[in-house]
Amino acid sequence: MNQGTGEVDGWCDGIRGGRIYGWAWRSSNPDEFLDIEVLVDGVLVGATVASDYRPDLRAGGFNHGRYGWSLALDLDLDRATPFGVVARVKGGEPLKGGVFEYSTNPPLSDYQNEELLAFVASALEALPEIYDQPAPVRERPIINFLLYCPVPTSIETLGSAEYSYGFVLNAFRPVLEQLGRVHMVLDPAVDAEKLYAEQISRGENSLLLSFAPPHRAPLGLRCPVIPVIAWDGEVRNDWRIVLRQTGRAMTLSHFAAAAVRADLGATYPVAAIPAPVWDRYRGLRNLGPPTRRAELQIKGFVFDTTGRRFPPAEATPPPPPPQADDAPLGRWTPSGVIFTSVFAPKDGRKNWLQIVTAFIAAHRHRSDATLVLKMVGADAAYWWWEFHDALQRQHDFDCRIIVLHGYLDEANYFKLIEASHWVVNASLAEGLCLPLLEFMSAGRPAIAPRHTAMADYIDNANAILVESDEEFCGWPHDPVNTMTTTRHRIDWISLVAAYEEAYQLVTTAPDRYVTLASGAAETMNRFCSDEVVARQLDAFLGLNQGRADAAPSPSPLMRTIAE
Repeated sequence: MNQGTGEVDGWCDGIRGGRIYGWAWRSSNPDEFLDIEVLVDGVLVGATVASDYRPDLRAGGFNHGRYGWSLALDLDLDRATPFGVVARVKGGEPLKGGVFEYSTNPPLSDYQNEELLAFVASALEALPEIYDQPAPVRERPIINFLLYCPVPTSIETLGSAEYSYGFVLNAFRPVLEQLGRVHMVLDPAVDAEKLYAEQISRGENSLLLSFAPPHRAPLGLRCPVIPVIAWDGEVRNDWRIVLRQTGRAMTLSHFAAAAVRADLGATYPVAAIPAPVWDRYRGLRNLGPPTRRAELQIKGFVFDTTGRRFPPAEATPPPPPPQADDAPLGRWTPSGVIFTSVFAPKDGRKNWLQIVTAFIAAHRHRSDATLVLKMVGADAAYWWWEFHDALQRQHDFDCRIIVLHGYLDEANYFKLIEASHWVVNASLAEGLCLPLLEFMSAGRPAIAPRHTAMADYIDNANAILVESDEEFCGWPHDPVNTMTTTRHRIDWISLVAAYEEAYQLVTTAPDRYVTLASGAAETMNRFCSDEVVARQLDAFLGLNQGRADAAPSPSPLMRTIAE
């Protein structure tokens, strides 16, 4: 930052509501975001980046208008003498209006003293009348959230590239509706610009949240855009170019936020805010072994290994054909100790074959152990052949594997969660993993590694940890597989041991199982409840709509990466 040369233009607007405001830019380098530092009585008290969007700057011809800044000041409200304040570009001269004295307790003039006494007297006379009136409601600034996702959630898109962003949008929407007005946008170049013009003309604020990888975020709009990203690598393919233009970003994990800051600088405005899931699963929490085992129905088919053998020399039959709309629903009634994993087999990170083989190794002769694989996606060919090949390489087994292929509506998805003892993950990397959050919010402990996004919420209090080691690898879309990134190789023996421990907890140590189930629900409450996510959005977006009675989150997971 601040590597450019040339004269800086800007202004310090002063202090309001405990924050100091201003703007700054360098006309010779409009793509540069300047570092701002504030000194009080000659002591550096804070620093920020001039990258906030301001409509007045945009209207005044200052490029895209993202040159505003603000910083919270923790000043002694009881101090009698004024503070000496200096706001300047880092290492440079003060901004215009950036050198002044500020008092939190200015003395009253004689005129003001007389005016105050008169006011107090009139207030005392009208006290009974005032006392009977309801407290005035503080008017909050109106904020419009324009939500855009190029891959909306539908049966047709399940399992396709980037399909999970639609689920993330759906998870955020209820909380955003609490904070402002929500508008869905199909074509940002047309819809967003029209809505933005209407809202600005009414004096309202607008913000477009793009739920998509950075290379698919709309750019060049008048409306400010914030990408909401999990983690992707493509060159717009170079996501750094996009994030520099948007000026700030939201990620779903601290792992992704740290990666953004590693390339764009420690002061780049990025927040790690998980999808709010916890409140949606309030009715499923019983914090103990499953008590309901209702029949599940799926628009697709159920593959059950019970009674089947998979000899190596046997040819694999073709997968069932696509289901007709009027075809009977697949059905399955849960039983035994159930381990469930939900994933898209097309996603190479999910490492699902190790989930299968480790389960067989741990429970080969246990007919009451069941592994449920909920395959997300329309094409069974993505898993059918590999699944059969893996089973043909195993010795005979008595444990049960159920594959649910097709669309599971919300009611039946809830039944699956209620019937499960454990949720299983063995991914090489995660951007968030919504199924883990959903099952854990319902009080289902996890079998999972603790890396990438999962490091934000997986620990010994809510999961049986699976060991893993970091290794170099290439990006999935890289045709030459250059080793420019890393993933986490799962320790297969550790996964087998985790399955064994999990079974024993359910069958012989139910109190320990209940402790982990309670830990899962409590962690999600602190991590991704509506209240927690709303506070984070409020703080990061500067909505000034925080609840005065809201207590700070006790969870260390709620801090931003800068903290």
